[in-house]
Amino acid sequence: MRHPAAFYLGVFLTALCTLVYQITTTRLFSVLLWYHLAFLAISLAMLGMTAAGLYVYLGGPQRDPEHTGRRLVTHAILFALSLPACHLVLISIVSAGQFELRPGNLGVAAAVVALTALPFFFSGVVMAIALTRTGLPVGRIYGVDLLGAGLGCLAAVLLLEALDPSTVCLAVAFLAAAAGLAFSVAATGRIAWLPALLSLALLGFAVVNGVVYPDLIFVSRMKGIEIPVERIRIDRWNSHSRVVALQAVRGQPHFWGKGNSASAARPRTVESIGVQIDGAAFTPITRFDGDTGALDWVRHDVTSLPYQIRGSGEVAVIGVGGGRDVLTALGFGAAHVTGIEVNGTLIEFLKDDFADFARLGARDDVRLVHDDGRSWLTRTDQRFDLIQMSLIDTFAATSAGAMTLTENGLYTLEFWSVLMDRLEPGGVFSVSRYYHPERVSETARALSLAAATLLGRGIEHPADQIVLVTSQNVSTLIVARDPLSAEDLERIERAIGAEGFTRVAAPEHPPENPLLAGILAATTPAALELATRHPLFDLEPSNDDRPFFFNMLKLSAWRVPAKQYLHSGVIGGNLKATQTLVVMIALILALVPVTILGPLLWRGRSHGLEPRRFAAAAGYFSLIGLGFMLIEIGLMQKFSILLGHPIHSVAITLMAIILASGLGSLASERVRIASRWGSYLLPAGAAMLVAVAAITVQHAIDLTMRASLGARALTVVVFTFPIAFLLGFFFPLGMRSLEGRSAAARSWMWGLNGALGVLGSLVAIVISMSFGIRACLLAGAACYLALLLPAPVLGIGRREADPPRAGAMGART
Repeated sequence: MRHPAAFYLGVFLTALCTLVYQITTTRLFSVLLWYHLAFLAISLAMLGMTAAGLYVYLGGPQRDPEHTGRRLVTHAILFALSLPACHLVLISIVSAGQFELRPGNLGVAAAVVALTALPFFFSGVVMAIALTRTGLPVGRIYGVDLLGAGLGCLAAVLLLEALDPSTVCLAVAFLAAAAGLAFSVAATGRIAWLPALLSLALLGFAVVNGVVYPDLIFVSRMKGIEIPVERIRIDRWNSHSRVVALQAVRGQPHFWGKGNSASAARPRTVESIGVQIDGAAFTPITRFDGDTGALDWVRHDVTSLPYQIRGSGEVAVIGVGGGRDVLTALGFGAAHVTGIEVNGTLIEFLKDDFADFARLGARDDVRLVHDDGRSWLTRTDQRFDLIQMSLIDTFAATSAGAMTLTENGLYTLEFWSVLMDRLEPGGVFSVSRYYHPERVSETARALSLAAATLLGRGIEHPADQIVLVTSQNVSTLIVARDPLSAEDLERIERAIGAEGFTRVAAPEHPPENPLLAGILAATTPAALELATRHPLFDLEPSNDDRPFFFNMLKLSAWRVPAKQYLHSGVIGGNLKATQTLVVMIALILALVPVTILGPLLWRGRSHGLEPRRFAAAAGYFSLIGLGFMLIEIGLMQKFSILLGHPIHSVAITLMAIILASGLGSLASERVRIASRWGSYLLPAGAAMLVAVAAITVQHAIDLTMRASLGARALTVVVFTFPIAFLLGFFFPLGMRSLEGRSAAARSWMWGLNGALGVLGSLVAIVISMSFGIRACLLAGAACYLALLLPAPVLGIGRREADPPRAGAMGART
């Protein structure tokens, strides 16, 4: 390379674009498709990289500078062109109807998979050539690659807060074309006209779509639901949602679980603005003139039942949405209401865009907080008479559970214990969920979670402090800090009778359903564990190690017919998610042997390595590919609880891991392991460090949960840095162990590493769901411990391990 600095700039930009596009694709999938397909972005990115490594491997050992430079420029341009092209076609396919990964829809599924993976293939080719064909220091190249990827994680969040995904895609394409321009300067010393013109054109398109004509590229469907374009008032994207506010309409108030009095009384009409979040979630913003006397209609909803006994004190609402539950609190005469909402766009609606319509943001008795409910309630010292959490997790989001990395810290034993501590003496916590009287629903798991929480606080008979009432397909669970008084129970019974609600459980009134009755009858954790055993459903109380409250179907239940669960809350979505996971695992398990055996059949034994070293290299790169992904996914899952939203966890945790790994890769250039013992100490040290992290990460979360978001993000960086820094050594050291022996084998090992990374992203989900996140991290540690076998054979870190074969790699450029 004539200008190495320009080459490293090209590598940096390519890596940055790849990670921004990956996170943007995750966000886009969770909006366009069902949430359980969003995790595919990570797997498909690895799939594209794997194919790229094989492509470079099969392309032969070309090493001349002119050929290498030309290929870098070509594939950087193809990367830039594929980004907007694939994005537009993907939107068109999804807009034609709802996409599902099922046998009868394999053609569409294949198209979505191919179009998603194609840009990653081109960026992967660029990186494979850069790492294996340029002759420049591998550790430095890999380090620059990881530094660019790490900053790409941060850039993705910043861009998605300001721009829609289509504009972000065009902006990323501009930077990818700029990478091609940098590669042309690096190889020839001149500015090539094609990448220069392409860069300018893509920048122009991004400006036009983002500023001049914002609706030029418009996503007309979300999860198969057509958006009524003529009714859209505001269409706003942020880093973790798309929020669409519709034109105001007049009609009856919105009820989650309507009572009989609402229909029998004279119908009251209100004006409301419907708000759609990612297509399938809905929340209303109701016109309010400040007269709380006009809010009598809020009493006719099953979600308002706890206000019958604790409505006049201090109230906290987790998940404000459009303010529906805040109006309920005001209608019952609450002294003060604190509304906590993680989605900043909804807070903007109530305080700015629709401030005069909603009349909530400026009230002295209402405080709207933009924060994650768990972290805010953990930090505050305030106490409440009533804490309400009503259906704040949408059917769209909860259908996938673990499949989207949407671990939910609001539904764990640890947080519900915090909630009990935030209640005044005699205070109550209520949660409303979907319910089906004849089938298992998430209400059963919420009940087991409530029972476990009370048992953990030393309550011998949880049933004395629990009330469960339903209306239509919605249940409201009331969990009291102290035993409910006779007056409390009498008020609840009067409301049940007046509204025609169904009492499922209350003190002295055990449920008729055997499953629910068994849960409430448990007086010890062991008895509760026995009561929640089920061959198909996971009804155990969720905790921070297994925070997958909404993923209730066990993996073994993936063959259950879906029709019987279509109207059972999130269970139908769980089934789709589980079936998707099984199909993806089957596909990846088929991919890995093809990745290993295919090149051998195609090229024979031209990899140029003796069998023992070849087997050691294959095992080494497979283990670090699998182990790294297990650790990465495990940490992202764990820190989503600390950071409050999955997109924050993906971006911040990925950034920390990748930046630290990049610095570790750069540091590996200076490492000299003089003895054979070094090949043992490095894997053993990494395994021990990850194992310690697996054991201590929950303590780190508990200690910092009360801190601000910035401090919590810093905790993630500090905690993950030493782990990722050490893990960054392994890939460049492995590549250097093959230096001077076989360029083809190095390309293949790059692809093999990616193939096991794809498998690892799925295996991580399975392990976390089945055995817990700690088990996932420990499995990653075991992979690095297993490197004790192949690492000494390769002579990891020892330049003098085996003399290179003459002429195998050619002269350095």
